[in-house]
Amino acid sequence: MGTKGRDLLFWQALIAVITAAILLVAGVVPRMASWSYLVILLLVFKFYFIDMPAAIKYSRRAGLEAVVLLPLNKYWAKILLLIGGIKLGNWKTAYEIHIVITSENPIEIRNAVERDILKIARGMNGLFIWETKMAVPKEVRKLIKLKEQQNDGFWRKGGWFPPPLPFLSPSLIKGKKVIRRGAVVNKIIC
Repeated sequence: MGTKGRDLLFWQALIAVITAAILLVAGVVPRMASWSYLVILLLVFKFYFIDMPAAIKYSRRAGLEAVVLLPLNKYWAKILLLIGGIKLGNWKTAYEIHIVITSENPIEIRNAVERDILKIARGMNGLFIWETKMAVPKEVRKLIKLKEQQNDGFWRKGGWFPPPLPFLSPSLIKGKKVIRRGAVVNKIIC
């Protein structure tokens, strides 16, 4: 599902709450709304308490220090790329890149992220997508530019669809820094 799937669920929940409120004001009891809330709640629970901890464990076993690779459903990843108007090379697995801050020192964080991304580039296949306001390390920018030349990557202004709700990702909304999104297809030939 990834954070974009989570954002979509929260937008659906917000719309369901507004719809239920309108129906209640109109005198209609919204019975289906309670089931949709339960489904949304279960999916969000799965994201936070099953998917994220499993992704953190997988990433740590892979030797990643600051980056967490959250597996994405390949069809959801294709939809994200399609909505963004992007065509990239062939890939079988997709991951959303997350940064788990392990230090208060921004230089240490940047260096750990750079080491992790370069480790991924040397040893993992798949589509890797991200959305960030954080400055991207120089070596990672070089890698993205190389992948862009091979039609296996991009780096653009703006976030992925759907936009996050303000209370979920305040770091992506506050401030004047531009949100950027990107993706890279990595193919390791054995």
